[in-house]
Amino acid sequence: IIDKKDYVSSYPLTDRCWDGTLVGNYLVETSSGFSGQPVYWPRLPQEDCDFVRYCEAGYRRFFSIHRKSTLLVVTLALGTWSGGERVSWMFRSVGVTGRNPLTVVTPGFDADETLRINRDLHSQYDQIILIGNPSFIRRIIDE
Repeated sequence: IIDKKDYVSSYPLTDRCWDGTLVGNYLVETSSGFSGQPVYWPRLPQEDCDFVRYCEAGYRRFFSIHRKSTLLVVTLALGTWSGGERVSWMFRSVGVTGRNPLTVVTPGFDADETLRINRDLHSQYDQIILIGNPSFIRRIIDE
């Protein structure tokens, strides 16, 4: 089993990179540190190209983003943290293809802004997809 303790925390960053170097990675993200210490995640260009294709296929299959006008609200923390930046970039990449009536908005981890966006824009879309930490999304739904 590969997990944070037995793989990520057990090996230096460069040992987890192709050819033992960060060179060739176009991006270095960090985890939020939610479970303790933040971790660096070097990204190769091909990884993110694959990520876009996989996510588009999944969201088309499970949320019909190619058939329904969709407002996708990314409430994950933005900045160097891997989740918010990668997810918002990926969905912007899906949106610019023109294959899906998808609009992306990125309030980040801001409940008031997320609620304002929902209030102001919800009537323009068939569906709204909120992406974020489960406890934060629960708070938004409750409010």
